[in-house]
Amino acid sequence: MRKTKLLRILFIVIFCLVQASCQGQNKTIVTDKGAAIFDTDNPDNYSYNGYDLSPLNKDNYYLPLEIGSKWLVEYKEKGNRHSKLEFHSIEDTIKGYQKEYIYTGEGNFGSTYAAILSATTMPVLDKEIHIEPGYASNTYFFKGFKSYNEKFDEWFAEELPGDFEDVYNDEEDYTKDISRWKKDEKVMTFIDLKHDKEQNKLNEITFSDGNISQILLKYKYIFECELISALDYDGDGKSDIILRMEKWSDFVENKNKSEYYYLLFLSSEAEEGQLVKHVATRKIESINDLGVGNEE
Repeated sequence: MRKTKLLRILFIVIFCLVQASCQGQNKTIVTDKGAAIFDTDNPDNYSYNGYDLSPLNKDNYYLPLEIGSKWLVEYKEKGNRHSKLEFHSIEDTIKGYQKEYIYTGEGNFGSTYAAILSATTMPVLDKEIHIEPGYASNTYFFKGFKSYNEKFDEWFAEELPGDFEDVYNDEEDYTKDISRWKKDEKVMTFIDLKHDKEQNKLNEITFSDGNISQILLKYKYIFECELISALDYDGDGKSDIILRMEKWSDFVENKNKSEYYYLLFLSSEAEEGQLVKHVATRKIESINDLGVGNEE
């Protein structure tokens, strides 16, 4: 009788321990360690361990490239469906202007457009690459990488976001933009939580792998955030994050100037309790000359 009772107690103890262990495995750790506070006081450019990020010909600007410097380049070559990831040296740069037209409204003879001249700088690389027309804005230059993904598989970019949804909550006045994708059998979740601007609260960007939920960024409503990429650039098999922050034109002092910020988060630099670490911010100012004239 006593033996049966002891076995029953032992069974209960083991069951409780197993249940507690399972609960611990499913528990998500929420952390704001290393969260960047992005507001008007944010430095123009930020670099950790020498990292840098510059998109090519994005929003038309002078690309800040130093001749002789070595960069990791992601680009889509003409005739190829997938991107490449290679190291290249900058041998020279070519400066010029790019002409675009923006819709300005309806005129006496139909739609009217304003011509914009934007300054651009194109790099001359040690090896000629033929960028696919229309994909220049998706070409990125990275600096400071100690290692990189030599088996770069760009198919993942086509899956981003693998699952997307909008969540609205009128009672608490917030919106959630949620993107999900799979990486090594883990479901990765990216959440952009936007509060109503009247609440005077900072919006939050959260990144999760199911075990760790990390707040990457807190930002004011005067910015709009876009998830650019979650590819593995540093070759450790985990997602890296590129964010694009656009400052609303109403809050830019010079109305002919647009302000963009690109933020790079790397998994290989993540500290304990983090999925990724913020390693670089690049501020880009696009100077647009609207005085070229109108065409109908």
